[in-house]
Amino acid sequence: MSSLLGLSKEDKSAERTVFKSLEILVDSPLKIECVELWTDKQGMKIIAGTDKGIIAVYALKDDSKVVLLNSINFSKKPINQITAFPDKPYLLSLSAETVMIHTLPSCDVFTQIAKAKGASLYAVDVTRNPCSLCIAVKKKVIYYTLTDGFDLAEVKEINLPDIPKTMTVSGTTLCVGIRKGYCLINLVTGVTTDLFESKANLWATSLPGDQVMLGKDTMGVFYNFEGKLTQKFGVNWTEAPTSVAYWHPYTIAVLSRIVEVRTHLSVSPSAIQRLNLSKARLVASSGDNVIVASPTSIWLLMPVPLIEQIDEMLRKKEFEQALLFCESFPDNHDMKIKKLQEVRCYYAYYLFNQGHYARALKVFEEIKTNPIQVIALYPNVLPQDRRDKTAHPVDIPKLSGASLENALEALIEYLFSARTLR
Repeated sequence: MSSLLGLSKEDKSAERTVFKSLEILVDSPLKIECVELWTDKQGMKIIAGTDKGIIAVYALKDDSKVVLLNSINFSKKPINQITAFPDKPYLLSLSAETVMIHTLPSCDVFTQIAKAKGASLYAVDVTRNPCSLCIAVKKKVIYYTLTDGFDLAEVKEINLPDIPKTMTVSGTTLCVGIRKGYCLINLVTGVTTDLFESKANLWATSLPGDQVMLGKDTMGVFYNFEGKLTQKFGVNWTEAPTSVAYWHPYTIAVLSRIVEVRTHLSVSPSAIQRLNLSKARLVASSGDNVIVASPTSIWLLMPVPLIEQIDEMLRKKEFEQALLFCESFPDNHDMKIKKLQEVRCYYAYYLFNQGHYARALKVFEEIKTNPIQVIALYPNVLPQDRRDKTAHPVDIPKLSGASLENALEALIEYLFSARTLR
């Protein structure tokens, strides 16, 4: 597939603009340790946890800069982790080995989870009601549920063979990365399922559709919470990332000197886009929004609409890539059927012009192109005036010699198949 498009491992032509970056916070006096996105009726908010134990809430003003709405200092230690709940005015935080729930946008402490003292990290599924909240305390996980009214109920404790390095949860299944690798734990039965070994750079990122991306050296691999691979190929970066976020169908990874944008849908092993954002350390996404942060700056990544990206792929003759992106649209997407038809039509003409006649006519047949449109590609088959009136979206080369013979051979098979299907 990649050979057809002429793509190679280091092919910079595979790159395109997925995001445009805008620095919206410059020279913050507070050193940023973690970031999160949250949206209320007034719009998107950016929440930052800092090294001084301060949580700051910013609002985007005029789509160019942020203004500080509120901040609260409730800890003498750095804020290690924060998570906002979509459509609910609550925030989880981890600082000084303590997990707290705050109200938003004030950041006032709503409750402190006393039993979780000594916590090293947590995982929460904010997509369900009740929410599953898992807090790691040394070699155990305390499993809680959170209702819509944010009533907290402890369910059980689960012992682990080691201190977890990373966790993510979906419903009643917890994915844990420990010293030897990754495993799934059924929070109801306690049954553990080993996934694979990986001793370095353990991280886990939840994805839509009850999926998770897991770090394995420089690669991200895709699993569901039943322990099965969901993508044949992973995403491979030039080095192990320090922070990863997903924005369909892209994965944004912060590396030591650059931010890379890649996708599991790519037919090329090259990065789709590289962003030079000075000293970037963190990335977060929520809904349509993506941000990247350094210790003192925050950038908003503004996505180019997928339809425009597909049009760029067509201009660059990346037809297989364009088809994969079209097929990744939700079935109810207004443009899915129309764009798929358009891309496959251009792909068929491309194949024909490259001399892949049988494949081209097969695609024409699949998209139900008018046979007259196909026959008009050939000289001396239709009356010349009829051929002249038939428009094609691209220039068609004149066929002669062996090329014409091969093309006519494919046409005979096409017409026979078309007659059979009638």
